[in-house]
Amino acid sequence: TTEGAERAGIILDHMCNTYQMQIEQLYKDRTSRLTSRPNTTSFMNVIAAIGRQSSGPESIPRVEALIQKMTDFSQARKRAAPNIAKKLSPAEPNIITYNTLLALYARHCHGNNIALRDKAESLIENLESMEEPDKQPDRYSYTSLVIAYGKCEQSLDKVMTLLDKLQNRPPKKNKELDNRFFKVVLKTIGESEEENKAEKIEEVLARMESGTFGNRVKRPDTHYYQMVPGKNEIE
Repeated sequence: TTEGAERAGIILDHMCNTYQMQIEQLYKDRTSRLTSRPNTTSFMNVIAAIGRQSSGPESIPRVEALIQKMTDFSQARKRAAPNIAKKLSPAEPNIITYNTLLALYARHCHGNNIALRDKAESLIENLESMEEPDKQPDRYSYTSLVIAYGKCEQSLDKVMTLLDKLQNRPPKKNKELDNRFFKVVLKTIGESEEENKAEKIEEVLARMESGTFGNRVKRPDTHYYQMVPGKNEIE
């Protein structure tokens, strides 16, 4: 419930505040102990709860703040001396936490309000630039971006540009992509109001036929080709 997510958030805030005070004490007295040390799971549970219960964009700054706090904890741990670092919180955002935020951006995008679409796009680009494997965008990440594009006016060209990028990079980077991703792409195009959506659907199908997205993307069957006139039959 929303109330449950709020209570979990309050508990996590208390843990973080206590932890930060204990860190200050630890640097003064190396023998002091940390009794409150929120970890990745602590944050992920609260972020997931907020994501499930979100009914409006007001939840987005809360998730953004939690992910930033995780990042701050992670950077502090990396900067600390080894004997201190082993005592610090191991909390660090991963692709699961980022995907929750991307899903919220996509859920609350609409019409000509492109701010959340642009946030989703920027976050994906930042994740792609990271070296850590557990932060690389996956099928869920790109699916949220496509949904965000579909909900904003005049964004279908961005869907095609995204496909260009995915198609032109090494196939091993597309190991998470499969036909479920392309179903969302086709659904997004089919539900759009653009006059040339039939041509775009045909182009996506041709790209799927090309086999250049990795071995998990299978050739489209008759079900996919029934969408060409623009009728969306995907459940």
